[in-house]
Amino acid sequence: METRARQLGLRLVICAVSAPAFQVFVGWRIAAGWFVLYAALQFAERILFPPHLRASRLDNSGGRRLALAILFTNFMVYGGVGLLMFWFGGEFGRVSGQAFIAGALLNAVLTCSRSRAMFVAAVTPSIGYMFLLPPMALAAGASPAQTAPMALGAVFGLLGSISGWSLHHRVLAAETAARARAEQATEAKSAFVAMVSHDLRTPISAILAGAKTIEDHEARKAIRSSAALITSSARMMKILLDDLLDFSKIEAGRLDVDHEPLDIRALVLESVRFWRPEAARRGLRLRLEGAHQLPRGMLGDSVRLRQILNNLFSNALKFTPRGRVSLLIRRDRTDDGDRLILTVADTGAGIAPDDLSKLFGAFEQFGAQADRSGGTGLGLNISRKLARLMGGDLDCKSRLERGSAFTLTVPLVEAQTPDAFRPADDVGAPLAGVRVLVADDHPVNLQAFSLILEAVGARVTTAEDGLQAVAAASNSTFDVILLDLHMPLMGGLDAVRDIRANSGPNQTTPVLALTASVNDSDREACLHGGMDGFVRKPVEGVELMTAILEALADRREADGTPLADGASIDRTTRLVG
Repeated sequence: METRARQLGLRLVICAVSAPAFQVFVGWRIAAGWFVLYAALQFAERILFPPHLRASRLDNSGGRRLALAILFTNFMVYGGVGLLMFWFGGEFGRVSGQAFIAGALLNAVLTCSRSRAMFVAAVTPSIGYMFLLPPMALAAGASPAQTAPMALGAVFGLLGSISGWSLHHRVLAAETAARARAEQATEAKSAFVAMVSHDLRTPISAILAGAKTIEDHEARKAIRSSAALITSSARMMKILLDDLLDFSKIEAGRLDVDHEPLDIRALVLESVRFWRPEAARRGLRLRLEGAHQLPRGMLGDSVRLRQILNNLFSNALKFTPRGRVSLLIRRDRTDDGDRLILTVADTGAGIAPDDLSKLFGAFEQFGAQADRSGGTGLGLNISRKLARLMGGDLDCKSRLERGSAFTLTVPLVEAQTPDAFRPADDVGAPLAGVRVLVADDHPVNLQAFSLILEAVGARVTTAEDGLQAVAAASNSTFDVILLDLHMPLMGGLDAVRDIRANSGPNQTTPVLALTASVNDSDREACLHGGMDGFVRKPVEGVELMTAILEALADRREADGTPLADGASIDRTTRLVG
């Protein structure tokens, strides 16, 4: 029935074209009457089975019987004109009428292959007409010998339609089963990637927290250098893991981009500042041209734009042995709207024409230098797909020994920039005395969070599952609570529901979810469950403090609730937009 609904326009066009042709044999009145009756049946089917009620009406026996009756009537009227051509059209009308009925039979076989009941309802009129043709030929003066082949044709039509329907039905059933298996395999792959990512993020969080603590507080140069190396390696692992997760989400059609106000100038300048030390270390110049063409604010996804730019800068610096890397910015005004064009150009080795066509494929890397560079080969593939999800594109032009230019194009819709902030790395003790409850089932995570928070002055209480967290929240006052979503005995969602339902001291305390992956369904469930925000693992100190500071600020703005005794927030914390 869904297929028939999609083919409604096509059926009406075919009948509108056929009616003038048939009038040669049956006359204008019969041809016009046939078209009007058939069109009325199509609209009646549409009215009786509208899209929003089709499933519910077909979910009971009465609705299914009505659908079969409509289908039977449709094919009876549709093929009936062939019977009229056979009777009124003379010698050529008999040939045309028989051919038309055979075509109606074939149409029934092909369009009703998924349902045996609908196949029977659709082919019965055409088969009946084919068996009526021999008696009609006898009545028109044909001899029994002349009508015998017609009767034999009717028998063959019946057997052929049954055989053809059975074959087509089996093919469609096999295709459906194969698609279901493929979808199950994709789901299994996604589940495996999610599970592995969760397990990998736990040690990465601990590595980042421990190394950062040593780097900040250990005086000996060798140990500080080793800690910096550990931090760099952990961040590289995080990038590789994020690439695999993004690729898996894109392949499954589950990755969305945001369209929110962002400060595009700050984003671009931050990316350039981030990569300038690496360029200097490699003896390269990093230039920015056309920054004056950037608006103050625009609609877009700041995380994904930064991800694309960082990937392009990383590749450009990695494959440019000498010279410079430039970010060229321009604004293009078209009839379809403004576009922002960001081009990262380098003076590197360039890309061979044969490799250029495969550049944006998954897991593609080229040349010996690429083999030594590490990475998954997913960066450019993900970046182009992200650009297209944002309504733009990512292209490349390159010449061997002359360099490459990667051009990112995104729609430019200006917007008011929000007053966003995040703390810088060197913030002293901005959470001095702030009481934080952290619940996570993994002891490594608890130690990592404690290292991060205690280093900035917070007073940390830990819990190993949701039950312990609820008990602690019932007996002590906290300024913010961090809950892992997946814990034994009681997960984070159940724990926050209990805390909100309990009239204890933390009924209105900000609660942040700790999770390895926050998709739309996770966000909706957490917000409905009573949480105030999200912290994605693996967690770095800046990200965790940003989330806590925002949650505390939102709480004070909402109800003016003071912090726990002795707690304060460093008002001199350096904030950058």
